[in-house]
Amino acid sequence: MALFFGRAFLHASDTFEQVGYALIVAAMLYMLFQLFAGRPRRVPANADLNARTALHKSELEREREFHGGYGFWSRLVIMMPGLILLCVDSMIAHPFTTHRKIVLLALFLVFSALSIPNNLIRARSYTRQLYDLDSLELESATREPGPRLTKMRVSRCHRMDKQIEHNFVQDLFRLACRPHSPITS
Repeated sequence: MALFFGRAFLHASDTFEQVGYALIVAAMLYMLFQLFAGRPRRVPANADLNARTALHKSELEREREFHGGYGFWSRLVIMMPGLILLCVDSMIAHPFTTHRKIVLLALFLVFSALSIPNNLIRARSYTRQLYDLDSLELESATREPGPRLTKMRVSRCHRMDKQIEHNFVQDLFRLACRPHSPITS
């Protein structure tokens, strides 16, 4: 997409259009940076239970921030200036397309608004998972782990391995799924 808008930037007819395309390209590159910088880390094969738990906790915090923190709000807002500038420039250059551009902006704003509750629900889900992990750690620290607790921890480690050890493409697909649903191939 960034290449498409970059090519459109080169063939733009006026300065406002070029600035709009440049803003969209910058926004897409910023989003791409967020996706690559926020990739999950891998669990070493010889990691012990404490290292796996700490890694899982940091991954839950990263996902929570991705869906409800600064990163989410910046992704939501960063596309708006370029798209608005392109639509306004098109309305000025071609007044007969004003109705279509208003509909395009309205759809963009509606879909942006719909993404807010979805992402905040995911962020709350990660917060609940962090709370569960903290309570499990507190429970294991206050008493000697029995067979039930050990079995729960082993089960959680299995789930952590499956959740953390995946490639970047699967991560993109997982973002569209509920965080507790398994990844299917």
